Amino acid sequence: MRRVLHLTRDFPPLIKGGISTAVGEWARAQQRSGDTVSVISFDAWRPKSAKNSASTPNAEFTPTGIAIIRVNGPGDLHAAREFAAKQCPALTHLHHGMLWEFADQLGLATVLHVHVLQARLNALRGIKETLSSKAQEIAIANADAVLCPSQAVAHEIAERRGDATVIGQGITVPSAQQASSEARPTVSYIGRFADIKGTQEFIDAMQSVIAARPEVRVVIAGGLPDNAKSEQRWQTRIKKALPSAEITGWLTPQEVNALYRRSQMVVVPSWYETLGLTALEAMAHGVPVVATHCGGLAELITHKETGVLVPPRNVNALSAAVLSLIEDPELARRLGKQAAAQVADKYAWVDRIRDLNQVYSTLLSA
Repeated sequence: MRRVLHLTRDFPPLIKGGISTAVGEWARAQQRSGDTVSVISFDAWRPKSAKNSASTPNAEFTPTGIAIIRVNGPGDLHAAREFAAKQCPALTHLHHGMLWEFADQLGLATVLHVHVLQARLNALRGIKETLSSKAQEIAIANADAVLCPSQAVAHEIAERRGDATVIGQGITVPSAQQASSEARPTVSYIGRFADIKGTQEFIDAMQSVIAARPEVRVVIAGGLPDNAKSEQRWQTRIKKALPSAEITGWLTPQEVNALYRRSQMVVVPSWYETLGLTALEAMAHGVPVVATHCGGLAELITHKETGVLVPPRNVNALSAAVLSLIEDPELARRLGKQAAAQVADKYAWVDRIRDLNQVYSTLLSA
C-alpha cells in the first residue's frame, strides 16, 4: 500500500458541486483499500487573492481518519507545504489545474484527474480562454499521468497528449432501490444552476410538462453555494416560471439520497458533462434518468435501455421525454431497474481502485 496526497478544492463535508463529491469518494475508497490518504483542500482558492485563513491552518482528520489541511490564500501555502512534507506521500493526485504550480513545486510524481474540461466549456459559452482553462492546459501538458472519467474526455485530451487513461467514477450502490411513495409524479433536477448545466432548458421544459400534466411535482435541488447573488437570480427566475416548484436549496449528501428515493425521474439537461455524477447516482438508486446525449452522459446511459437521451439544448425533446416516462410508468420502472443493475455491475469501487493502482504502479516504477 502507498501514501497518496490529494490536492483539490472543496473537500467534504464542504461540497460545492460534483467535483467535491467525486474527490471525497475517491479518497475514502482508496483509504478502504489500505492506502494512507491525505488531502490539501484549497477552499475557495484564488491564487492572487489577499485572503488567507484567520490563523495558521492546522491539520485535522475526517471522521474516517483522512488527514486534511484547508487553505484559503497564498499566505497559507507555507503551512500546506509543511503538511505535505509530514505526510511523506509517494505521489500527488491533482484534481484542479489551478493547483498545478503548487503540485509541481512538491517535486513528486503527479497524476492529474480531469473532472471538468475547461476548454470545452469555454467553447460552449463562446469564451476563448480563462485563467482556469489556461492552468488546466498547462497541467495536462506537464502531469506525469492524466486520468479521464470518460472516453469523450480522453478523445479531446488526445489532441494535447495521447496517453490519457480512462477510469470512470466509482459509486457505492445503495443496499436496496426503493420505489417512490409520492402520490404525484416527482421530477427532480439536482446540481448547480448554470447555463451549461441546462438549468434554463429544464425550467422551460417543465413549463410544458406542467401544462400537459398539472399534477406533476417539480423539485429543484442545488444552487450556487459560492455565489449567493447569482443563486438568488436563478431562484427568482425559477419561481416566476414554475411557481409550484419546490426549491430546496443546496442539500447534504444524505438529503440528496432521500430526494432520489422520492423521485419518479431525474433530469440531467447539461450542454456537456465529462461524466454526469448526478445521473450515475440516480441510476444507482434505480431512478430513471432523462439526460442529454453529450460527453460522458452518452457513454453512461444506453438510450431506452438504462435511461432516455435527448439532444442538448432542445427543450421540446426534453419535455417530450419527461412526459413519455410519466405516461408510461412501467417503462420508467424498467429503465430504472436496468440502470441500477448496470451501475452495480460496472461502477463498483473495487474495480475503479484496481485500475487506479495500475496507473500509480506504472508511474512509480518508471
